[in-house]
Amino acid sequence: MSQNNPFIPLHIVEEILLNLDGKTLIQCVFICRDWNSLITSPNFISGHSNRAFDSKKEVLLIKCYRPKETKSSESVRESIVKFEGSYSLHLDNDQFDLFRTVKSPIIEGYRGLTRMGTSNGIICFVDHPPINFVLWNPTIQRYVFLPRLTLLTWDLHRSVLAFGFNRRSNDFKVVVLVCHNYEVSSIDSAYVFSYLNWSWKHVTGIPPPPPRDLKEGSFDRVLINGALHWIVWNKIEGYPFVLTFDLTHEVFGEILLPRSIANDAYSLSIMAVGDSIAVSSKKKNKFSERIWSVWIMKQYGIDGSWTNKVSTNELHPIEVLDIRKNGDIILEKRAGQFVRYNPSTSTTKVLRALDGSVFIGNHVENLCLLDKGEDVNPNQLMI
Repeated sequence: MSQNNPFIPLHIVEEILLNLDGKTLIQCVFICRDWNSLITSPNFISGHSNRAFDSKKEVLLIKCYRPKETKSSESVRESIVKFEGSYSLHLDNDQFDLFRTVKSPIIEGYRGLTRMGTSNGIICFVDHPPINFVLWNPTIQRYVFLPRLTLLTWDLHRSVLAFGFNRRSNDFKVVVLVCHNYEVSSIDSAYVFSYLNWSWKHVTGIPPPPPRDLKEGSFDRVLINGALHWIVWNKIEGYPFVLTFDLTHEVFGEILLPRSIANDAYSLSIMAVGDSIAVSSKKKNKFSERIWSVWIMKQYGIDGSWTNKVSTNELHPIEVLDIRKNGDIILEKRAGQFVRYNPSTSTTKVLRALDGSVFIGNHVENLCLLDKGEDVNPNQLMI
């Protein structure tokens, strides 16, 4: 090796680049042709995504909705954008300290984008009418439109949508459960989009009658152990359970809920806890007091492992947002006020990092969409 012309083997360069964050790698693609070809290759993008996931870097993606007053001269689009709020990345500590701000895209021609899910660093939006799905990578500011699901008749508000990343096949999937029979609100067809295959397919094997009723237009789903989970109501017998969909084998399954919450809860929501699931419920006791509780499935898939973590008539949260790895529960106590609740000590701590309505989700910075997506125009970014 000449001292005047030092040479670093490409495999060593690749190993170095794999350890860089996505934002830095975007700058590296402009250094030379070899680096550009390497970083934008599917194998490198996949390897970087896997390494970022395995690093277990505790970063949260948070979206706060802060409605702002608009002047009468402002356009309709500007008014909508200002209401939709902004994303930011936060450290997973006591106060969710700010890690990095993220600029949210305004995609030309799509005013009503609604976040329907986030997984492995990618956010999936849906827009209607007509119904379109958009994937967005906030790290590298690229997005891609998915092919339309061309059904003769289907209503977004009579469907349940979900989005998730399947690590086994290294594939992003969008799942659409469609209800055609409005009177019984039963799920009668299902469709899955594969990012890897870039196509939609019809999925059979939906659990047979009695009809299942999902929360219409709901994005309330959890991705755990390679499967999506929804709260579902058996309309004939009147009890709820968890409907699952395995992203690898594309088959449905069921998980039973504890009878104590399945019998008389009037509000249920599902969330992830480590490698398992938890369900929060609201109900009234015999004294008409509002009781909220959280149940955790200690052993995933084992119906008898449901354990009550908290059950109290205090606080009266609007919503249970999340359960952190230390056991604290993130609650929306009243509109715009969020607290950490420690069930062991029954104490709360106000989270000032959260302001307005909010969404919280784990985030992994990666290069997904770099080889297929389009750059967001810098003039179409909102702070």
